[in-house]
Amino acid sequence: MKLFTKPQRQLLLYEILYASHEVTIDDLMSRLKSSKKTIQRDIEDLTDAGLIKLRYSRKDKSYKHEVATGVIAEPEGTARYAHLKKLRRLAIFMEELSDASDCSFDVEYNCKERYFELFPDVSERTRMRDYEILAGIGYTIRWDEYEKRHIVQGYLHQIREEF
Repeated sequence: MKLFTKPQRQLLLYEILYASHEVTIDDLMSRLKSSKKTIQRDIEDLTDAGLIKLRYSRKDKSYKHEVATGVIAEPEGTARYAHLKKLRRLAIFMEELSDASDCSFDVEYNCKERYFELFPDVSERTRMRDYEILAGIGYTIRWDEYEKRHIVQGYLHQIREEF
């Protein structure tokens, strides 16, 4: 069993929640190999990052989607704010990469250029760290020597059963 870092686990959770209309806590626990409490904390972080908004249905014993706020619910300058900002950045980029994967015929798309268009204030070193985090959950961004651009292999909304 592969162990994930906290951001990787939270991004996998985001991917599962984004792809599912409704999901049970037991399903999440089995897929992520995490405790109920850990998943609840991860859901809280994703919610506070403005990425998701879930409603728990006691009747169905499952989480259901509502419209997310899109706003980070934490004061700036804290370590938690920095973590939520990173989660938000990575989730947005995952969505972007998924769109690029779906449109793989677009030879003009360059992952690195698009990253800096979306996040102009982020350093090259942070971009490389973000790529490493995403690689840990199945998104491979690599330089294509033939096409002379960064391309992606991996998809958001593709719930990975191997994890």
